[in-house]
Amino acid sequence: MAARDTYRRTLIEACYIAGDEIAFAERLNCPLPAVLDWLIARRTVPVSVFLKAVDIILARNAQQIRETEVFLDEVRRRKRLIPRNRDYASRKHRERHIS
Repeated sequence: MAARDTYRRTLIEACYIAGDEIAFAERLNCPLPAVLDWLIARRTVPVSVFLKAVDIILARNAQQIRETEVFLDEVRRRKRLIPRNRDYASRKHRERHIS
């Protein structure tokens, strides 16, 4: 029973990432009625569908990691632009009040 719940929760998360059940069915290349049955636990999720859902989640996680790395690179770049004797927060505070 726990594995069925894990499969279903994984499908729900992947469906959320896809945007809706129609987009999710298209990404899975599965008929919409079957996807709906899996999401509402009317039918057991096939292992192959579960693995496709895992791939959707992992792809999103990989994208988030890339976006986080870009963000951190920008933070590092901005840090190099700030003189060492000033902290960033007080500089931004002064800029807001001068403008």
